[in-house]
Amino acid sequence: MEALFHITTAKLIGLILILTGCLIRHWMNSRSFNRRNKMGVEIFRNHTHEVLLTSLERLLKLLGRLLLILGLIIIGANWINH
Repeated sequence: MEALFHITTAKLIGLILILTGCLIRHWMNSRSFNRRNKMGVEIFRNHTHEVLLTSLERLLKLLGRLLLILGLIIIGANWINH
């Protein structure tokens, strides 16, 4: 039973990366959702604001996805090695 709950540094780092990736993706998706009007169209102040925000959100979503994948790889490598 003790072996089930043995947390190594790799597991902890992997879990932190997965959690961070999930939080970033949730934050970006909720920002996009909150910008929508009753018809489901995203509303921006102007074109520049739209381009900057969507570019930043794409980069952050990519970062979140990479963190998720890296966390899974770290946990998987740790599982294989033990």
